[in-house]
Amino acid sequence: MKIILRFTMGLLWIGIGIQRLTQQSYPLALLFLAGGVLFVYAGWRRWKVGKQ
Repeated sequence: MKIILRFTMGLLWIGIGIQRLTQQSYPLALLFLAGGVLFVYAGWRRWKVGKQ
């Protein structure tokens, strides 16, 4: 369940980052995109480790 939550949080953050890019608020966009990628990566790694 936590893994799904991490993925959705990551995708949400990436979505907000893309929205900020369209508004040309670049520092915030980079922050949200980086945070989203981090969430997705952490969730994917935890899921991969859990499957082994």
